[in-house]
Amino acid sequence: MAARETWNSKTAFILAAIGSAIGLGNIWRFPYVTYANGGGAFLVAYFACLFLAGIPLLILEFKLGHSTRQAAPGAFAKTNRKLEWFGWFAVGVGFIIVCYYAIIMSWCVNYTYEAVTLGWEQEPGKFANSQLAIAETQLGDLEVLKDVPDELIGMTYTSPVDSITDEVVPEATSLVGYHRDIYAFPTRTEAEEFLRTPCIDGACALKPIGDAGPRILDRIPDDLVGQEYVSPISGQGDFVRKVSTILVAYDGYLYGFNNVNEASTFMGSPGDFFYNDFLGLTSQPWKLGDFHWYLFIGFVIAWVWIVASVWHGTKTVGKVVYFTVLIPWALLIVFIVRGLTLSGSGAGLSFYLTPVWSKLMDARIWLAAISQVFFSLSVGFAIMIAYGSFLPKKTDIAGNAFIIGIADAMTAFLGGLAVFSALGYQASRMGVPVSEVVQSGPGLAFVAYPHIISGLPGARVFGILFFLMLLTLAVDSAFSLLEAATASVKDKWLTSHKRANLTVGTLAFLLGVPMLTGAGLHILDIADHFMNSFGLTLVVLGETIFLGWGIGADKQREYINKNSSIHVGLWWEICIRWIVPMGILWMLYSEIRARAVPYGSFGLRSMEFVFGWLLIILLPIVGDILASSKERKRLAEL
Repeated sequence: MAARETWNSKTAFILAAIGSAIGLGNIWRFPYVTYANGGGAFLVAYFACLFLAGIPLLILEFKLGHSTRQAAPGAFAKTNRKLEWFGWFAVGVGFIIVCYYAIIMSWCVNYTYEAVTLGWEQEPGKFANSQLAIAETQLGDLEVLKDVPDELIGMTYTSPVDSITDEVVPEATSLVGYHRDIYAFPTRTEAEEFLRTPCIDGACALKPIGDAGPRILDRIPDDLVGQEYVSPISGQGDFVRKVSTILVAYDGYLYGFNNVNEASTFMGSPGDFFYNDFLGLTSQPWKLGDFHWYLFIGFVIAWVWIVASVWHGTKTVGKVVYFTVLIPWALLIVFIVRGLTLSGSGAGLSFYLTPVWSKLMDARIWLAAISQVFFSLSVGFAIMIAYGSFLPKKTDIAGNAFIIGIADAMTAFLGGLAVFSALGYQASRMGVPVSEVVQSGPGLAFVAYPHIISGLPGARVFGILFFLMLLTLAVDSAFSLLEAATASVKDKWLTSHKRANLTVGTLAFLLGVPMLTGAGLHILDIADHFMNSFGLTLVVLGETIFLGWGIGADKQREYINKNSSIHVGLWWEICIRWIVPMGILWMLYSEIRARAVPYGSFGLRSMEFVFGWLLIILLPIVGDILASSKERKRLAEL
């Protein structure tokens, strides 16, 4: 048997592993999770989890690949013949993810083209109807009146977007937590008066808050928006609102809106373009809708790039990563510099980084931190085991893991600086709190950020650069996921690297085709949630049980220290045997409890909920079938 291929250099390996770890989650997930979980306080929890869980797991996976010289299935089979199925399970989780990662790459390819013409911009003021205007104005088209004039307060208006009638209000609802209940007030002045001289009326409480207060809440929970309330101070009744009435000028008139989405749509929001025109999103996953050929073209381009990046294994990857890792870093710096020069950026950064230290006592912040660490570092996807198997015999397992883990975390942190400086600018431009323009996932990358880009000088250039950055971030993660599966197939059946690439890539391509329809985002959303929340966590839990307890963390540590410049101590064994599995069990319990009702950000029902669980159940079954198949048989004389 020919000697196993190895990385061309230590730098090539580190860049490849960093490229796998650094993905879209650093841009569209990390900033939002940081904000939602206490800002600077979350960063403390995140870095603690990075060193207590993320880096120890990286070390473990690199060790497993290096010691066995096999991808995940072969690696687990060498530790225990009965565990090969588990290696295939890990590969399967990553394989499902690469199926939809290529879809996101297709979106990026198309949006790079749309950036040339700013095609996501809708016709400005197309909803404008002077009969629905509130008042005349001297403001220019699509300018936002930051402060609501006194003479307009209480005036009735009708939104030209959805035709809903409402009253002009000068500020958002203020919520106060007091004696474990939440009370609502139409103005902050009333809320402050209540805190000075509380007049508790249980009938006015909206819901329990879970802590004693008293305090004005720093943000309005989504589940309270639109709920009726009565102020215990003035007795005034209203609905809970996140913002004051947004007044937008067009053609000499002011139009009123009660939320950012409606105002953005009136101003030519990319949101309407992305969900309706671009994706043609259907109402449910089982209603496929139209097949989009422009997405198919982008999909083909994505897969050609993915397969080409690993065509000759580590030799190709080692060359590609110099571009696909260094280019997004350079572009990220461009967006940080540009963001920091925008008006309002300081408010965005304050919003992102201001610590809410009390949240460190909340178990949920630690759950969010450990979840983000696993998601970001690509542990549990079989990638790092495969990459570790290509390391030369003389290597630095622990040192490499520390470099990669810290580089990934710092990239995520810098991504937050770029994102929130721009969101602060957008909030200032629209005269709303930063919290109202904060989004996660596709809403950030394909709606909020294009809207921001449209208002910048040189919008087309920044649009092209932004989506090129997303493309290069996505392709590293995509081809590393493909390589994990390809290496497993190659090790099992001794086929050529090219044939394994084409076989795995073709199967993933075909499975991704349904996501090119109007139901694509629904399917992607379900697969993404269940693979990351359950698939990844089950793999990591299995690793710590089989390797940390079954074989013994002490034996693992002995091998690591023989092949590392940095020696890991007893702390590493404690992390692998106790901290990580306990964190995983906690995550699984919390997630299952939270999903006792049908899952879905789109209001999916139990039928779609079952689809997600079927994916989780089928993967180990398929893994067992692959493990039981005859191995190491040449399919042909290659």
